[in-house]
Amino acid sequence: MSVDDENKDSTEELNPTCIDDGRELWEWDSKYPLEARKEINFEARYLAFMFVISLLIIYIGHLEGMPSLLGICNIEDKAIFYAIAFSGGLLGGTLFGMKWLYHSVARGRWHIDRRLWRLNTPWISAAVGLMLVLFMDSGLMEGDAQGWSREKSFVIGFTAGYFSDSALGKFSEIAQIIFSRATPNK
Repeated sequence: MSVDDENKDSTEELNPTCIDDGRELWEWDSKYPLEARKEINFEARYLAFMFVISLLIIYIGHLEGMPSLLGICNIEDKAIFYAIAFSGGLLGGTLFGMKWLYHSVARGRWHIDRRLWRLNTPWISAAVGLMLVLFMDSGLMEGDAQGWSREKSFVIGFTAGYFSDSALGKFSEIAQIIFSRATPNK
């Protein structure tokens, strides 16, 4: 690979609107072998399923009478906010996974070794979305938990889920502060 090719690749990585993958007009055949296309399609179906699941959770969380219909008595409003934050994170992580799946396929960089990352990203993102709302609700992080709406809980969860790598980095910083040993005074 020449230096020009490397620079082109890094430019494409930074510019998601660049769709030139070096193909000629009307060249439509996949460059991936059949086995790889089957695996790519599995991942696409999985992410589509996760997308639908996250939307269902959001819908159920917004139905006022749903907890009583499900036989859940005395459910706290916070539990609904947490479920919505979880589903927001799930949706954010799923959209992130979808974006990277089509980018990696289109640019010829898809490979099976990243499957664990792509399959787990929605779930990790859901947990990050939930944990961020819990951190804020606990007072360990700035954020006004009073007067929260379901929409606010969802947006916080979604944002944390979509940017879960950054959010996990922030959680690491918080852990360093909370759990670091105090240096003894000399």
